[in-house]
Amino acid sequence: MPTPFPQEFREDVVHIVLNRDPGVTRDDIAKDFGIHVGTLDKCLREARAHDSHEPAPSKTENAELRELRQRNTLLEQEAHARFATEILGAPEGQLAIHSLAEFASGGTVIVLCYESDHSQCHRSLVIREVSELLESKA
Repeated sequence: MPTPFPQEFREDVVHIVLNRDPGVTRDDIAKDFGIHVGTLDKCLREARAHDSHEPAPSKTENAELRELRQRNTLLEQEAHARFATEILGAPEGQLAIHSLAEFASGGTVIVLCYESDHSQCHRSLVIREVSELLESKA
């Protein structure tokens, strides 16, 4: 079993995450400290549990959370696949892709998204379709 990080180290990591500048991600901080982002998340959970005087999640709860996150990832992948086939594959979708590619061939095009949850954004699929179309014309 790996040796746990010293309490002072965990407290420093938590302090930096909670007081980070905008644009600095948990992944960035984990990389800077040389730890896995999962370890950083565990430090945060333990600190929150300690601050709220609630017990840390049990191994069963952690396993359930892990399973739910995996299920969520699978559902997101399925939603992206459906979008690619049902929307982008439809005649109207292809017309939109061709129009956007024509626009992009004249210069820079910025594709924006209004989704508040970035995992629900499909612009990467649109950009990939447009890029492939432009490359096939080159």
